[in-house]
Amino acid sequence: VLCRASNSAVCYLETWKSNGNTPEKTKQHVVMRVCVFSALLLLAVATVSTAEKERYVKPAVGEDGVHLLDVFESKASFGAGWVRSEATRSGADEGIARYDGTWAVEEARTLGALRGDRGLVMKSAARHYGASAELSPPFDFGAGQPLLLQYEVRFQDGMECGGAYVKLLQADKWEGGAALTADTPYTVMFGPDKCGTNNKVHFILQFRHPLTGELREHHLSSPPAFDATSPLSQLFTLVLSPDNTFEIRINDESARTGALLVDLEPPISPPATIADPADRKPADWVDEETVADPEAIKPADWDDDAPELIPDADARKPDGWLENAPVMVADPEAVKPADWDDDEDGDWVAPAIPNPDCARVGCGPWMPPQIPNPAYRGPWHAPRIANPAFRGAWKPREIDNPDYFVETDPFRRLPAIAAAGFELWSVTPNVLFDNLVVASRRAPVKTLAAHWRHKVEAERVLLAAEMGATGGLLDPAFWQQKWFEFAQAVQNYPYIGIALAALVVMPVVLLSVCCRRPANDAAADAGGAAKRPSGQSGQSGRRLLGGGARGSGRG
Repeated sequence: VLCRASNSAVCYLETWKSNGNTPEKTKQHVVMRVCVFSALLLLAVATVSTAEKERYVKPAVGEDGVHLLDVFESKASFGAGWVRSEATRSGADEGIARYDGTWAVEEARTLGALRGDRGLVMKSAARHYGASAELSPPFDFGAGQPLLLQYEVRFQDGMECGGAYVKLLQADKWEGGAALTADTPYTVMFGPDKCGTNNKVHFILQFRHPLTGELREHHLSSPPAFDATSPLSQLFTLVLSPDNTFEIRINDESARTGALLVDLEPPISPPATIADPADRKPADWVDEETVADPEAIKPADWDDDAPELIPDADARKPDGWLENAPVMVADPEAVKPADWDDDEDGDWVAPAIPNPDCARVGCGPWMPPQIPNPAYRGPWHAPRIANPAFRGAWKPREIDNPDYFVETDPFRRLPAIAAAGFELWSVTPNVLFDNLVVASRRAPVKTLAAHWRHKVEAERVLLAAEMGATGGLLDPAFWQQKWFEFAQAVQNYPYIGIALAALVVMPVVLLSVCCRRPANDAAADAGGAAKRPSGQSGQSGRRLLGGGARGSGRG
């Protein structure tokens, strides 16, 4: 196309000049043609770039420190790595007790910024979901390595009610993925959960009591919330460190930090004393701090029955008030329907309307307005005084806590992890999970976080174009979207970059080659100007020379 355009431009120039047109006119026509050609080429490149999406490239995550990684590339890989629960949830209604929610591995339905990027999707509404994948190797807290759990979630239909959290399941109680239920012991539960106004990112530990052997849940106090309405991919990261601190990151930004021994409820280390459950409040215990003054006497002029409002004695009936006029009158414009039958329908009565005479001043029985009663004091009550029998608020006595123990390093005593699992209930369908990783090194998590950031920026551009680019060519979001799509197209298809370079270079080449005046033409013009009579203008001389050229050409 470029070669044809350049040849056409040169041929057009020679033809135009041979027809006797001035160099100035020739230059204008060449520039016009080059501009039209450039605009068409730009339109073609923009069309190609718009039609192409960036290809999904699997994140290059090394194996060092990775215990589980799944980018959910295909249904086959999900089936090979994950085991679906075949159990029944205890306590649930029979119709929804089974973990029979439909899983799918597919691309996002909307805002799919990366072509071929798939995720794990909960397709069914109001269903339980259960699936798990084993870690290789299992994670042992005693090794002193940090635990990092990270994954992406997209609420494609928002989130009305449901969970999107991950459970890291205990190794010593692991019975296999087919037996996964809500009662399966876990070490860590982490991720978003919402139902109604209850919106939080869970962080829960199950810690085994060293004296009783009982597994107890310890919940994060004041957990952070998440955006359940955003259609974009969201990133959730948990970092558990060997120094017994933790960090929750949402969308690669810190949302909550704390310490395992301080910020969990109930605390991992129980209190040294507890309230005696056998202690009872004595029958004669007085816990009322004040009593009515028994010596107070009601004033003689106190009227308990005095009304709060009384008629205004100074009010006067307005002039022209129609006290005997009815408030409602028959509509004078109403007409008895032609098909009205008095024998069957009864006597016809015109509908009533507000009396128009009442609108001027008023009508009906007049009553003065109500005003506050200056004598009103309300019911009399004796004033309160300190209770001489008051013994304070009662509480049971403290006794030694039989379950008391001191835990100084809970991280290393957490149960080892054998698998990661989704054990969920969701009313809202089409929740998409992607790029789940359990690691003991930060590098894999950072790599996947960078991949998420690149993807979500592309999603934001598409969302802005979809929701806000209503101004057409005048809307900045439209051009932002086009520039992003063009940049991605150049990255994936280098020939578009070559076309862009040609688009910039060719107009310059065409103008410099085709529109430059040869030296002999300039000299001829100078010689002709020297020979022209002094009274003859340069413009008329050029017209005569041009006419001569055309005449000789026709001869």
